[in-house]
Order: sequence, then C-alpha cells, then structure tokens
Amino acid sequence: MPKDWGGIERYLVYLTTEMAARGHTITATAPSKSPLSKNLTVPQISARLLHKYDPLTLATYLRILRSNQPDLLVTHFSPDYIMPAYAARLTKTKTCMTRHVTAQFKPSRTKLYEKLYDGYVAISRAVQDHLIQDGVPSEKVHIAHNGSPPWFQVQNSISPAHQLACSDASFGSKAKTSQSAL
Repeated sequence: MPKDWGGIERYLVYLTTEMAARGHTITATAPSKSPLSKNLTVPQISARLLHKYDPLTLATYLRILRSNQPDLLVTHFSPDYIMPAYAARLTKTKTCMTRHVTAQFKPSRTKLYEKLYDGYVAISRAVQDHLIQDGVPSEKVHIAHNGSPPWFQVQNSISPAHQLACSDASFGSKAKTSQSAL
C-alpha cells in the first residue's frame, strides 16, 4: 500500500462519493497523480501543500475558492487545517474541520482554529470528547461516524447511509462543498 493512501484518504473517497450520491455538488482538492487523486470519483482540483504555512498554498486556495465559490470548505488532515482555512476566511467561505484522530491540540492551536473554523466533525465519540477537552465549544462539534462500504455486494440492497454506518441526517443539507485533503 502506498504511504500516502491510508485511512483519511479512504474516508475522503467514501465521504465524497456518498455526498455526491445524495445530490451535493462536491469538488475535492488533492495532489495530482496521488493515490487519493486516482481514487476520487468526484470532480477535483490539483493542489499540493508543501508545509502548514506555505504562502503558495494560501494563493492556490484563494484562487480555488474565488473561482468555485463553495458554500463550505471541509478540511481533513492536519497540514491542511491552516492555509486553506485562512483562504476561506478571506473569501468569506464557511469552514468545517474534520478531525480523524484523538491527538491533543495545544491551547494556542485551539485558539487559532476557533478563529478559522465555524464547525468541527469528529469521526467518533472519542475524537469528539478530545476536541471538547481541548477547548472547542461542544455546540460546534458534531459526530459523523467513520465507516466504509462493504467489501462485497450483498444479496439485499443496503442503503448508502447504512453502508457508511450513519443516519441520513449525518450529511446535512445539500450544499456545494469543497473537500480538502493534501
């Protein structure tokens, strides 16, 4: 398995595929020719993040957000939490951070994220608890349980929501969304 094809990347593929199936307009950003890019089933824009504070990433996301005008920018991986969110703030695009791990944020990081993010999605109750423990207001943290489609086709049809182990309400209203995982 390639080193840049892991849980978060798979989650992004499953999530964007399911959201598109529900009628959302999804555009994902990913490095070109990456395993993520090769597996995405939704429209995508090539974007690479060199480091957390890369000014070229800020410029790239300003261009992407201005030209696509999404209703929401959703980030999925720690390196892409900062510059894309700054670009979203500058373009008045709503932001949501998806947190996949229980690693603790430093207090200064929590304060920064509170300025940059309108909401948070935790992929489990444990992640939700850690975000709240780190100082994120509980009313801003929502759970969308991590899941995956079945490995094989079953005889009876299973709804996509059940395949992803979530309720139909977990994905919210239809919105034009930009998903980011760099």
